[in-house]
Amino acid sequence: MPISFMVVGGALFFAGAIWLGLINEKRNVVNESNAGLSPLDRTILLSCQWARFPEVIPANGLYEIPIVLGTPMLGGILTSSLHPGQRIPHSADADEPSYAYVCKFINYGVAPVLSVAANFTLNIHAVTKVEHGTESGEIIETHILATPRANLGIGDRSEFEFYLRNWSEYYAEIILPSTARCQAVGSEQGQTVRLIPWQEQRFALRPFERRRPPS
Repeated sequence: MPISFMVVGGALFFAGAIWLGLINEKRNVVNESNAGLSPLDRTILLSCQWARFPEVIPANGLYEIPIVLGTPMLGGILTSSLHPGQRIPHSADADEPSYAYVCKFINYGVAPVLSVAANFTLNIHAVTKVEHGTESGEIIETHILATPRANLGIGDRSEFEFYLRNWSEYYAEIILPSTARCQAVGSEQGQTVRLIPWQEQRFALRPFERRRPPS
């Protein structure tokens, strides 16, 4: 066999060995990145966006996380005994925030998921006066706010919504979580899963400007 052919053959074998080594290395990286993942990881989305407070009870009932400082209500959840579709009573002189953020758990998986819940981080910012109004200043308090527990179905029953309103005189910054707690159907154990990342990982609620002094 000519020496030149042996050299070329050896070089091709060596290059092939390197190529196979790179492929195996990439597979190992993928396998390591998927190690420990739950089948429910990246199947649940928690989204939040600005909204008006609803005038009728949502399909899953009315749930609100009120930001009220200095009271036991902070960290609690308000609910309504009214049924979905019923109008929420409001008096003409009601002194309450009309703006809110609506947050939704959405199940993109192929099976229902039970007892889905997560924790927001709440940063309370001081109000700083500027030339044309106010803006948020330094953080003066930090709290953890638990979401309502949601049972998520599939299809038209895959969503659960709830609201956040700021009843305080400070700016409220909400940081979304990266994980949630839930329970798979047929399992007796809860687990922590990774949420589908939402496009905005934090948002702010302006201070509540009362139309009349609190009684």
